[in-house]
Amino acid sequence: MTVVDRNPPESAINIGSDHFVEKVYYEGQWVGIHEWHKTPAGEWCVGWVPFFTSPIATGDTWDVHELDPLTISPSLLCRGCGSHGFIRSGAWVQA
Repeated sequence: MTVVDRNPPESAINIGSDHFVEKVYYEGQWVGIHEWHKTPAGEWCVGWVPFFTSPIATGDTWDVHELDPLTISPSLLCRGCGSHGFIRSGAWVQA
């Protein structure tokens, strides 16, 4: 995940605890999310979370247990700021 100098886009969905998800589509298929969260210093971090079924995924992928509300595994751990948790039933759950 990367610290950025901009806010999540208006299309991003608030999943709680200063975490937002933006759906990413490829050729009309929902293939993953950009996960936005605030660092302890109050800056925004954003990372790419590709789904296991994504045709454009490289490296780590996440299993989708439910699309609506979104539930994925394993947990998300930001290597930049240490934010760690799960997306379960469309909500952020701190690890």
